[in-house]
Amino acid sequence: MTTQTSENTYFDLHTSGIGYLNRARVVKPSSGKRFKPFTAVSISALFGSSEDIQYSRYDVTCVTDDTATLIQQYRDEINNESSKVICQFVISDSYAEPFKTKEDELRSVNKGRLLSIRFIKIDGAIVYQEEKKIVENVAESNSKKLPVQIIESDQSVDSIVKTIAAAQPSINNTQSTSVGTSDAAT
Repeated sequence: MTTQTSENTYFDLHTSGIGYLNRARVVKPSSGKRFKPFTAVSISALFGSSEDIQYSRYDVTCVTDDTATLIQQYRDEINNESSKVICQFVISDSYAEPFKTKEDELRSVNKGRLLSIRFIKIDGAIVYQEEKKIVENVAESNSKKLPVQIIESDQSVDSIVKTIAAAQPSINNTQSTSVGTSDAAT
């Protein structure tokens, strides 16, 4: 008898940056549609030279209770055109979605899922800063506990990845993962 097991593999696309928050709202279903209301916000992400800043617009849904609470808490300031609300964010699974304007012009907007907000500034004053997080890594294959890593809220994603990778040399040497295959036992 042969038993096959398969494991789903997911590829996460994370985007982090700094941008202005706009259009904070709760999206509710219209008549005939069924879905749970959710919090959404637009982010005008900054990129390019500080001498010539450019913007990339994201329309995101808040997928964690923390992000939804923060957006709701500062909703009035975000939607006030005279306030400048800027944040550091992490978005996952972004993609471009085309749409037509009222003038029948074809455009696109980046969509995504807002995972976290690291800080929020309103008119230059910090009103929210994420606390330091302690991450405990556990190797699933052998349940061996790894050292606790402290991640600073202002630490870059690359720095976080390097810190975690440096703490896992024994796992990287003992684990072997194959994507798209299944193990067979007889």
